[in-house]
Amino acid sequence: MLLVPNRGHRLDAPAYRKRYPGLRVLAPRGGRKGIEEVVPVDGTYEDFPGDDTVRLETLKGVAEEEGVMLVRSSDGMTVVLNDVVFNMDRKKDPLGWFFTTVLGSAPGPRVSRLTRLVFVKDRKALRADLERLAATPQLVRLIVAHEKVASGAEAASALRQAATYL
Repeated sequence: MLLVPNRGHRLDAPAYRKRYPGLRVLAPRGGRKGIEEVVPVDGTYEDFPGDDTVRLETLKGVAEEEGVMLVRSSDGMTVVLNDVVFNMDRKKDPLGWFFTTVLGSAPGPRVSRLTRLVFVKDRKALRADLERLAATPQLVRLIVAHEKVASGAEAASALRQAATYL
């Protein structure tokens, strides 16, 4: 199964589908149309056979164009996000500087300027999504696509801090 997190991260999906022809592709409901421009989508996150260990949800504040993966392990709950929250340090190389400074991706944790422009449809709803995730019982880890993992008490704090950028 291939989970395509949003239309911004669909570029490699066709190569995986070609290499693994039986691969089932799932996308967030709100992002399905954009993802289907490059690869056939077999279902949405609601079709994921979640259980007590792994489940997927969509985020309302981004019109369900992106989701969250919740993973329960022996040490607690991990929240996995993609572009909704960045947790990066500022970069000094030209491209990194542009990405982290001009596009507002750092310092993290934060909802970047680019994410607010491209994905966020309802700031209040996304703030509620992030605060709800911060209150996840036994939250021990926040994994984001862009750079640093937050562990322990930092996980909930990172989600609350990111919510302040909305």
